[in-house]
Parts: sequence; C-alpha cells; structure tokens
Amino acid sequence: MHKKTRHRVGRGFAALVVSAGFAGFASCTSFTVRPGEPGPEGDRLPMPIVAPATEPGADPRITTSGDIGVEPRNPRDFAIEALHELLRLQDSYHRRHARYSRFLEDLDYRGSPGVSVRIVRATRDGWSAIARVTQVRLECAIFQGRVSAPRPYASRAGVPACPP
Repeated sequence: MHKKTRHRVGRGFAALVVSAGFAGFASCTSFTVRPGEPGPEGDRLPMPIVAPATEPGADPRITTSGDIGVEPRNPRDFAIEALHELLRLQDSYHRRHARYSRFLEDLDYRGSPGVSVRIVRATRDGWSAIARVTQVRLECAIFQGRVSAPRPYASRAGVPACPP
C-alpha cells in the first residue's frame, strides 16, 4: 500500500512524496522547482550544462544533470526564450510608465538558466538587448520601437534573432 503526502517546498512549489508500505518497494520522491532555486534540502538545483552534438555538424544541446528523461534543448532556444520574456516585461513596464526600462531589476526579470541578458539601449520610444548563452559562443538580439537594432542580423522589431 502506498502512502501519498504533499509537502510545500522552497517558495511554494509542490512536492509529491510516495513511500511504500511493504518491504522491498522503493520510495519515490518528485519535486518541481526551477533550476537555481532551492530544492527539497535547501540546495540549489543544477544549472544547465552543454552536451556535445551527437552528429557531425549538429548544434550542441543544453541540459542539466537533474533532467532525467528530458530531451536536451538547443542553446538558441534558451536565448530566444530569454528575449521573449524580456519583450513581455518591457511591454508591461511601458504600459505602466510610458517609457522602457534600462535596468533588468526594474522589470523583475528572472531570465533563462545559462543566458546573460544586457539591455543595450532604452528610451521612451524603444529599446534593444542582447542575450548570450554563457557556455557556447552564441548571441541573439532583439529591439522594439524607435531604436536601431543592436546587431545587423536582428532585422525585425519585436522578433528575437540569432546569427545564421
């Protein structure tokens, strides 16, 4: 017979603990937390690592040692995800303040693991930013409004772009 209990972990993330009532059954613990946030024992979860490409000419993949059974993702996905989040936060900030923010702290930006983001320029009418994946040589850019693109490959406003 299994006994299921729910526990609150860290900042309110749920944890499901299943323990077996008979000898010989293994217990199973599952926690849902974000990388870099405290886990069940207060320790931080592993940050992403780069896995080498499995085929010649393929892009490297990003994973964490805690992602058991989860398909590694392309580093480009992490950078684009970070820029999409920044776009959403800048739009929200602009609606409240009638200008864009120059500082990530003003936006309560949480980011993507393994990606550093820098706002290059911000004015009342527009902003631009660059996201770099820290473990590979990859950079993506975005701009919005009346500012120039921070990199030539970012050619459409509001659309994150990476070099080909």
